[in-house]
Amino acid sequence: MEEGITPLIWSTVAQTGTVSGSLAIARDSLQNWGISISMRRVERLTYHFNQQG
Repeated sequence: MEEGITPLIWSTVAQTGTVSGSLAIARDSLQNWGISISMRRVERLTYHFNQQG
């Protein structure tokens, strides 16, 4: 697990942030699942995911 989150959450954040072009949408999607995450963490996870690809 990267940064203490599950691979599903990490990939969802990265995918939503990358595809939509809006990190706020990624955060809102997770909040709809009941997962609270900061915008800064969404940015960091998305950036890290894109570097890996």
